[in-house]
Amino acid sequence: MVAAHRRLRERVGSQNGVALIDAAAARSECEEIKREWVLNCQYWKHELQVAQQGVGVVEERMSSEIRDLKAHYQDQVEALKADKAALKSQIADLQAQVSILKSRPDVKPTDPWGFSEFLQENSEISGNWNRLHDLLVSYQEDTIVPDHWTTIMNVTALDERKKPVPDFKKRLSEERARQAAEEAAK
Repeated sequence: MVAAHRRLRERVGSQNGVALIDAAAARSECEEIKREWVLNCQYWKHELQVAQQGVGVVEERMSSEIRDLKAHYQDQVEALKADKAALKSQIADLQAQVSILKSRPDVKPTDPWGFSEFLQENSEISGNWNRLHDLLVSYQEDTIVPDHWTTIMNVTALDERKKPVPDFKKRLSEERARQAAEEAAK
Protein backbone atom coordinates (compact mmCIF):
# COMPACT_ATOMS: atom_id res chain seq x y z
CA MET A 1 0.00 0.00 0.00
CA VAL A 2 2.78 2.42 0.89
CA ALA A 3 4.64 1.50 -2.29
CA ALA A 4 1.53 2.18 -4.38
CA HIS A 5 1.18 5.58 -2.68
CA ARG A 6 4.82 6.48 -3.52
CA ARG A 7 4.34 5.50 -7.11
CA LEU A 8 1.27 7.71 -7.28
CA ARG A 9 3.20 10.72 -5.96
CA GLU A 10 5.96 10.18 -8.44
CA ARG A 11 3.54 9.94 -11.33
CA VAL A 12 1.51 12.94 -10.15
CA GLY A 13 4.63 14.97 -10.46
CA SER A 14 5.43 13.70 -13.99
CA GLN A 15 2.03 12.96 -15.52
CA ASN A 16 -1.27 14.10 -14.18
CA GLY A 17 -3.59 11.86 -16.28
CA VAL A 18 -1.85 8.61 -15.58
CA ALA A 19 -1.60 9.55 -11.94
CA LEU A 20 -5.36 9.89 -11.65
CA ILE A 21 -5.87 6.48 -13.19
CA ASP A 22 -3.29 4.99 -10.87
CA ALA A 23 -4.91 6.80 -7.93
CA ALA A 24 -8.29 5.32 -8.84
CA ALA A 25 -6.71 1.85 -9.15
CA ALA A 26 -4.97 2.30 -5.79
CA ARG A 27 -8.21 3.46 -4.21
CA SER A 28 -10.10 0.40 -5.53
CA GLU A 29 -7.27 -1.86 -4.33
CA CYS A 30 -7.42 -0.18 -0.92
CA GLU A 31 -11.19 -0.67 -0.78
CA GLU A 32 -10.74 -4.34 -1.72
CA ILE A 33 -8.22 -4.76 1.10
CA LYS A 34 -10.67 -3.04 3.51
CA ARG A 35 -13.49 -5.37 2.40
CA GLU A 36 -11.28 -8.42 2.92
CA TRP A 37 -10.25 -7.05 6.30
CA VAL A 38 -13.88 -6.51 7.35
CA LEU A 39 -14.85 -10.00 6.15
CA ASN A 40 -11.85 -11.49 7.95
CA CYS A 41 -12.77 -9.64 11.16
CA GLN A 42 -16.40 -10.78 10.88
CA TYR A 43 -15.32 -14.38 10.33
CA TRP A 44 -13.04 -14.43 13.38
CA LYS A 45 -15.61 -12.56 15.47
CA HIS A 46 -18.13 -15.27 14.61
CA GLU A 47 -15.58 -18.01 15.43
CA LEU A 48 -14.84 -16.30 18.77
CA GLN A 49 -18.55 -16.08 19.61
CA VAL A 50 -19.05 -19.77 18.79
CA ALA A 51 -16.06 -20.69 20.97
CA GLN A 52 -17.35 -18.51 23.82
CA GLN A 53 -20.77 -20.15 23.58
CA GLY A 54 -19.08 -23.56 23.70
CA VAL A 55 -17.13 -22.45 26.75
CA GLY A 56 -20.38 -21.30 28.37
CA VAL A 57 -22.03 -24.66 27.72
CA VAL A 58 -19.03 -26.55 29.08
CA GLU A 59 -18.84 -24.28 32.14
CA GLU A 60 -22.54 -24.84 32.86
CA ARG A 61 -22.21 -28.60 32.47
CA MET A 62 -19.13 -28.70 34.68
CA SER A 63 -20.72 -26.52 37.36
CA SER A 64 -23.79 -28.79 37.28
CA GLU A 65 -21.59 -31.87 37.70
CA ILE A 66 -19.68 -30.17 40.52
CA ARG A 67 -22.97 -29.34 42.28
CA ASP A 68 -24.10 -32.96 41.91
CA LEU A 69 -20.79 -34.28 43.25
CA LYS A 70 -20.88 -31.81 46.11
CA ALA A 71 -24.39 -32.94 47.06
CA HIS A 72 -23.37 -36.60 46.80
CA TYR A 73 -20.29 -36.16 48.95
CA GLN A 74 -22.18 -33.99 51.42
CA ASP A 75 -24.68 -36.85 51.83
CA GLN A 76 -21.79 -39.23 52.42
CA VAL A 77 -20.26 -36.86 54.96
CA GLU A 78 -23.59 -36.65 56.80
CA ALA A 79 -23.93 -40.45 56.79
CA LEU A 80 -20.39 -40.81 58.14
CA LYS A 81 -21.12 -38.24 60.84
CA ALA A 82 -24.23 -40.22 61.82
CA ASP A 83 -22.16 -43.43 61.91
CA LYS A 84 -19.55 -41.67 64.01
CA ALA A 85 -22.21 -40.48 66.45
CA ALA A 86 -23.65 -44.00 66.67
CA LEU A 87 -20.19 -45.46 67.30
CA LYS A 88 -19.48 -42.85 69.96
CA SER A 89 -22.79 -43.75 71.60
CA GLN A 90 -21.85 -47.43 71.53
CA ILE A 91 -18.45 -46.62 73.02
CA ALA A 92 -20.10 -44.61 75.77
CA ASP A 93 -22.49 -47.50 76.50
CA LEU A 94 -19.62 -49.97 76.60
CA GLN A 95 -17.58 -47.70 78.86
CA ALA A 96 -20.58 -47.40 81.18
CA GLN A 97 -20.90 -51.19 81.27
CA VAL A 98 -17.18 -51.52 81.98
CA SER A 99 -17.40 -49.02 84.83
CA ILE A 100 -20.41 -50.87 86.25
CA LEU A 101 -18.51 -54.14 86.08
CA LYS A 102 -15.46 -52.52 87.69
CA SER A 103 -17.58 -51.03 90.47
CA ARG A 104 -19.10 -54.37 91.44
CA PRO A 105 -17.39 -56.06 94.32
CA ASP A 106 -14.94 -58.61 93.11
CA VAL A 107 -16.47 -62.04 92.91
CA LYS A 108 -14.42 -64.35 95.00
CA PRO A 109 -13.58 -67.64 93.40
CA THR A 110 -15.21 -70.59 94.98
CA ASP A 111 -13.27 -71.53 98.08
CA PRO A 112 -13.41 -75.33 98.26
CA TRP A 113 -12.83 -75.40 102.02
CA GLY A 114 -15.37 -72.65 102.62
CA PHE A 115 -17.97 -74.40 100.45
CA SER A 116 -17.27 -77.73 102.15
CA GLU A 117 -17.67 -76.02 105.52
CA PHE A 118 -20.94 -74.43 104.34
CA LEU A 119 -22.23 -77.84 103.26
CA GLN A 120 -21.17 -79.43 106.58
CA GLU A 121 -23.01 -76.75 108.57
CA ASN A 122 -26.25 -76.66 106.58
CA SER A 123 -26.69 -80.26 105.47
CA GLU A 124 -25.69 -83.74 106.33
CA ILE A 125 -22.93 -85.09 104.15
CA SER A 126 -22.30 -88.77 104.19
CA GLY A 127 -19.78 -90.59 102.14
CA ASN A 128 -16.53 -89.38 100.62
CA TRP A 129 -16.61 -85.63 101.23
CA ASN A 130 -12.91 -85.48 100.29
CA ARG A 131 -13.87 -86.38 96.70
CA LEU A 132 -16.42 -83.52 96.69
CA HIS A 133 -13.73 -81.19 97.99
CA ASP A 134 -11.28 -82.39 95.30
CA LEU A 135 -13.94 -81.82 92.61
CA LEU A 136 -14.40 -78.26 93.88
CA VAL A 137 -10.63 -77.66 93.79
CA SER A 138 -10.53 -79.00 90.22
CA TYR A 139 -13.38 -76.63 89.28
CA GLN A 140 -11.67 -73.65 90.91
CA GLU A 141 -8.35 -74.33 89.22
CA ASP A 142 -10.08 -75.13 85.92
CA THR A 143 -8.36 -78.47 85.60
CA ILE A 144 -9.70 -81.69 84.14
CA VAL A 145 -10.91 -84.34 86.54
CA PRO A 146 -8.77 -87.49 86.26
CA ASP A 147 -10.32 -90.21 84.09
CA HIS A 148 -9.98 -92.90 86.73
CA TRP A 149 -12.27 -91.05 89.17
CA THR A 150 -15.74 -92.52 89.23
CA THR A 151 -17.94 -90.24 91.27
CA ILE A 152 -21.64 -90.65 91.84
CA MET A 153 -23.38 -87.89 93.72
CA ASN A 154 -26.83 -88.23 95.18
CA VAL A 155 -28.61 -85.32 96.80
CA THR A 156 -31.76 -86.14 98.71
CA ALA A 157 -34.00 -83.40 100.02
CA LEU A 158 -36.07 -84.95 102.76
CA ASP A 159 -38.37 -81.94 103.01
CA GLU A 160 -39.48 -82.35 99.37
CA ARG A 161 -39.74 -86.16 98.98
CA LYS A 162 -42.65 -86.27 96.57
CA LYS A 163 -41.67 -83.26 94.44
CA PRO A 164 -40.34 -84.32 91.03
CA VAL A 165 -36.74 -83.33 90.36
CA PRO A 166 -36.31 -81.45 87.06
CA ASP A 167 -33.71 -82.55 84.52
CA PHE A 168 -30.42 -80.77 85.30
CA LYS A 169 -29.46 -79.95 81.69
CA LYS A 170 -32.94 -78.59 80.94
CA ARG A 171 -32.93 -76.50 84.13
CA LEU A 172 -29.37 -75.26 83.37
CA SER A 173 -30.29 -74.17 79.83
CA GLU A 174 -33.42 -72.38 81.15
CA GLU A 175 -31.35 -70.57 83.80
CA ARG A 176 -28.70 -69.51 81.29
CA ALA A 177 -31.38 -68.23 78.90
CA ARG A 178 -32.95 -66.22 81.74
CA GLN A 179 -29.56 -64.74 82.68
CA ALA A 180 -28.83 -63.87 79.04
CA ALA A 181 -32.21 -62.13 78.76
CA GLU A 182 -31.48 -60.12 81.92
CA GLU A 183 -28.07 -59.10 80.56
CA ALA A 184 -29.59 -58.09 77.23
CA ALA A 185 -32.23 -56.00 79.00
CA LYS A 186 -29.49 -53.99 80.71
